[in-house]
Amino acid sequence: SELDGDCENLSASEQDQLQEWHTKFKYVKCYPVVGKVSKTPPPETRMTRAQLKDSFKSTNSKSRVHPPLLFAVRGKVYDASYGGWDHYGPGGPYHRFCGYDASRALAKMSLESSDIQNSDLSDLTEKEIKILDDWHNLFIRKYPQVATLVD
Repeated sequence: SELDGDCENLSASEQDQLQEWHTKFKYVKCYPVVGKVSKTPPPETRMTRAQLKDSFKSTNSKSRVHPPLLFAVRGKVYDASYGGWDHYGPGGPYHRFCGYDASRALAKMSLESSDIQNSDLSDLTEKEIKILDDWHNLFIRKYPQVATLVD
């Protein structure tokens, strides 16, 4: 069946309902299949800064519409490929953040490499910390957290 994966945890009636929706969208409405739903790793996943930087080089998208676009804020790693491709994908204004803990750059509203590649927050002003908090709250709502930085 095309509805493989985590469907075994669904009740029989939920599986029937899902199959009905699948049939309706694929055969009745003839909507094209444009990708797959992929599972994100649990946020308990731990990632080093080196792994975060290496993830930026990944182009593996076998089960995804787009490859991961990982960046960190305040030590939490988010995947912007879920809805943020225009902003964080190649050519996007925030693409430079991918592979880094972008906390300092976000707090300073900076696209400078020196801020993107520097994770020191000790000299931020109160205003910059508020700006960083606002960005972080946005990312919490908008993108899945896929890991926590460990170094």
